Amino acid sequence: VTNSGQVLIDVYASSINPFDNIVLAGFMEKMMPLKFPATMGGDFSGIVKKIADDVTDFKIGDQVYGQAIVFNGGSGSFAELAAVSTKNMALKPKNIEVCAKSGTAQIAKSGQYTDTETIASYIGFSPCQNPKFSMIIIFNKPRLSTWGSSTAAPVWFEIASKISPLL
Repeated sequence: VTNSGQVLIDVYASSINPFDNIVLAGFMEKMMPLKFPATMGGDFSGIVKKIADDVTDFKIGDQVYGQAIVFNGGSGSFAELAAVSTKNMALKPKNIEVCAKSGTAQIAKSGQYTDTETIASYIGFSPCQNPKFSMIIIFNKPRLSTWGSSTAAPVWFEIASKISPLL
């Protein structure tokens, strides 16, 4: 971990999104310059392996999920290890099994996209086998973070943790 406010994650899972192909094809180079070589990938889940000296919200061994995309201060999630800003991750709930996916869509304005205005979402169901509930959380122009994994997912898990004991 080289930057303050970051942790090193042992990546167990990451997702491939259309955005990764768009970046690699060069369609975002004017809006979001990227120096190659670069590691692609944003969404991840894994275990905290190392923490920066100033990190107090997480500890080594915590199971977490979040966003490690290079445009948001991460190192990319398509790797065994990823550096992640603690602002872009959360603890994985211990009492719930989830099958879910986060989403982030840029909002077009006058035919142009900006990297600051998005629609962030998280959709999932639980438990994975024989689901008892499904839910989607959508934020239009979230303020905390532009990413679904950093904004909508924590809300999804908070609500789901309250629903699960009732089922």
